[in-house]
Amino acid sequence: MILQKLLFPGNDTCPNMDMYFHKKQGVSAMKEGSLVIEPDAAMEADTYFNAFSIGKWRKYTTLNDLRIKLSVKGACDVSLCGVFINDKNVICRRMDNVVALSVVAEERQDVEVQFNLDDYKNCPLVYLQIKAKTQTTLYGGAFFTPINDNQLPHVKLAVGICTYRRESFVFKNLLAMDKAFYQTESPLKNKIDVFVSDNAGTLPVRALRSPHTFLFKNRNYGGSGGFTRCIMEVLKRKGERGYTHIVLMDDDIAFDPAILERMYAFLKMRKGGYADLAIGGAMLILNDRIRQFENGAILTYDGMLSFKNKNLNLSTVRNILVNDVQQDNNYNAWCLCCMPLSKIEKNNLPLPLFIHMDDVEYGVRNAFDFVNLNGICVWHPYGANMRNTSIVYYDVRNKLISMASLGRCDLAEYAIRWLRIFRSDIFVYNYSRTRIACRAIEDFMQGIDAFKKVDPLALNGKLARYNRAWLDAPLEHIRNVTPLPEKRDLSHVRRRKILNYLLPSKMKYIVRTCDIAAADPYRAKELFILDPATGKERRYKKSLLKAVYCYVQCFLLEKKIKRKMKKVGLEWKARISELYKWDFWKNYLGI
Repeated sequence: MILQKLLFPGNDTCPNMDMYFHKKQGVSAMKEGSLVIEPDAAMEADTYFNAFSIGKWRKYTTLNDLRIKLSVKGACDVSLCGVFINDKNVICRRMDNVVALSVVAEERQDVEVQFNLDDYKNCPLVYLQIKAKTQTTLYGGAFFTPINDNQLPHVKLAVGICTYRRESFVFKNLLAMDKAFYQTESPLKNKIDVFVSDNAGTLPVRALRSPHTFLFKNRNYGGSGGFTRCIMEVLKRKGERGYTHIVLMDDDIAFDPAILERMYAFLKMRKGGYADLAIGGAMLILNDRIRQFENGAILTYDGMLSFKNKNLNLSTVRNILVNDVQQDNNYNAWCLCCMPLSKIEKNNLPLPLFIHMDDVEYGVRNAFDFVNLNGICVWHPYGANMRNTSIVYYDVRNKLISMASLGRCDLAEYAIRWLRIFRSDIFVYNYSRTRIACRAIEDFMQGIDAFKKVDPLALNGKLARYNRAWLDAPLEHIRNVTPLPEKRDLSHVRRRKILNYLLPSKMKYIVRTCDIAAADPYRAKELFILDPATGKERRYKKSLLKAVYCYVQCFLLEKKIKRKMKKVGLEWKARISELYKWDFWKNYLGI
């Protein structure tokens, strides 16, 4: 059974060679989809996509016989190596330069070699090393075990995609999966179906003619509405089609379909004690494809989100070793998340939160046993200041709903903490963020019955009025970006923010390229946040009147929170299950 194919760089996935192969010496390069290694050169696959997480395979699966097969041409020595970081923080290697197999092949030839797992006891990762004697071409390869797929427990995946007017991404990804799984002899042939919830109703049905793809037009009730529709449709067909797991996936991603084969193999081989294992996928940054944005996370008991290895450069050996360390993640973003259907029932559906926090609350509520593996990821668009102001509403309201559901902290203290966080936006002239955060808390405090009566699409339209458009930046702004001042002690920073409103402005405007929260528009009438990549900017204007209004609004709301939040929170906690029952969702989505 194939456990993990060797992957190669490509423009549709990632063109960066260091994510797939590292040159140890000499010259190696891609040519016509294969890796060509020049004479006396050496290549190592101790990389994010091609190292094998033997430590996790040993912990979670029954694997005891690991082999690798290669398709090569030329004369070369093959070594099977291991790597780890010792207690002195030094990278150490095992079996490095120890020849496991010598190959002499004048034409393309398939070879295989077995790992002696006892040689790699302390190594979380094992990998392939090739030293070329003559020009050597590596056409492909895979880690495998000599066990027949049919001897292992049944696994069948259902992929759920929620989309809204992202036809180019969706069609590209559907085509890639169809080609990978149904036009080749893939282990996932007849072991995977795709469910697409079309929230815009714009995807042409005729373009999705496939016995393995199911398309549903859905009310535009956000990501939670679309993903829940996918879950419901999968549950309807679970008995008939034999699904065991659902993989939720965003609609605006790039990915390699081979990651789903890796998920499948890991689930097939899992130990009996991990029957409910979930696999979390990492989110890498689409416009910086070697960098990781998120790899699962933790919702702490005080209601904050903790992210490990954020912004990690995954092209280096040290960083992939760090990234391989298993975290105690209690949720995984639904950009890519595989969950067992054994824990998903008709009256255990997500909350109707429109967008944001639905994946967090659902993961924590169900206590999924998440494992994250290097090489299982998607690339997602990301950039500083990309998020609209309206997102703040969902962040704040949905965090309060989630924490009420989970009962993990004092809601009054939690609400006041977020209120004060967004109150600080007054000092960067972003009054809309402060006002919309206040609105989110007020709406939560109206209770669950008021929440049920809200038309989420109409509400989203009203919230969009808080957003600021990106405008073309004049050349004068692009040429006059002001760097941030050097860091000072916090007391000085606070005084500086207050003085900015008390003292007259010295500058007409200031241009920053940082996140707006750190912008520091001291003594400027206007603040422009510039995106250098697009030449677009957002404009924010200082107003003492708006600042005072927002501050008073926050002051009065804080008093209200202290008076009423405890009672409101108890009501949400007592009745929250009403929102994740099958009948509620059927009525909510009109199906």
